[in-house]
Formats: sequence, structure tokens, C-alpha cells
Amino acid sequence: MRIISWIIILVFAFWGCSSSQKLADYAPVLTTYTFDEIESRVQDEAKPIAIFLYTSWCSFCKNMEVNTLTDPEVISLLNDSFYYIPFDGEYPGNVNLRGNVYSFKSTGRNTGTHELAQAIGSVDGLLSYPTWILMNPTFELIFQHNAFMSASDLKQVLRSAIP
Repeated sequence: MRIISWIIILVFAFWGCSSSQKLADYAPVLTTYTFDEIESRVQDEAKPIAIFLYTSWCSFCKNMEVNTLTDPEVISLLNDSFYYIPFDGEYPGNVNLRGNVYSFKSTGRNTGTHELAQAIGSVDGLLSYPTWILMNPTFELIFQHNAFMSASDLKQVLRSAIP
């Protein structure tokens, strides 16, 4: 009788592990783009552009990555109706966009800001993280929010920006 109990427990344990693996296989994946590839994409298919401006040290940014950007409906909205660009505000490389070259500008030892982050993310001359930016297909600013956004708040903003 004891052996049968152990067999039943093992069967349920293996069944539970395999079913959770199968659920993970179906988790939606967020499609991302870079600024370098976005101009040609917008010409091929005109969709708004959603930009998540973040830094590696920002705890609110990490919170959004873990909670907001894993919501299946947020992922679906971004994948289907937008070109989604996550952009590190301290990215050290150059970015070519609309005939302009933007680069990292040092503000001290191991600190600085990317010119593109400053150009698109500043509100009244101040840049803070995280910042959400929505642009239309002609790269005109249509929305800017420089604070944490929950999944429900972001869904509402994204839905309102879909043409």
C-alpha cells in the first residue's frame, strides 16, 4: 500500500512539473526594435512607436520590466499595434535617427546621458526614469510620461494611441 501511495505522489509531481513547463512555452514574447531599424519599418508599415526609456540602476524601471512588461495584454498591444523600443538612457553608442547622429555625453566619472534620451525624454528640461514615449509614424511626440506605470495604466494609454 505504501508503494502505491509513493507512485501516486510521484506521478502527480511529474505531471505538475511538466504542465508548468508547457504553460511557460506559451508565454507571449515581447518583440523589440532598435532606433537604427525603425525608420525603414515605419515606411513599410506605418504604426506608432512606443519607447520605454530606462537605466540599469533604476528600481522603478526594473519593477516595470518585471510587472508591467510581462502582462500578456500589454505584450499583445505592443506587438500588434506598435514598434516597441526599449532604450537605455545611458547607452554608450551612437544612434542614427532621421538624419541625425545622437551619442552618449559624459557628465562625470562613469555617469552620463545619451543625447537621444535627453531629446525625447525630457520634460521641462529634466530627464527622469522610467519614461514612456509614444510617437506617431512620422516621429511626432504624441505622449510622454516620466514615472512608473502599472499594466492597467499602460494598457489604457496604448489603446488610446492606436489609430
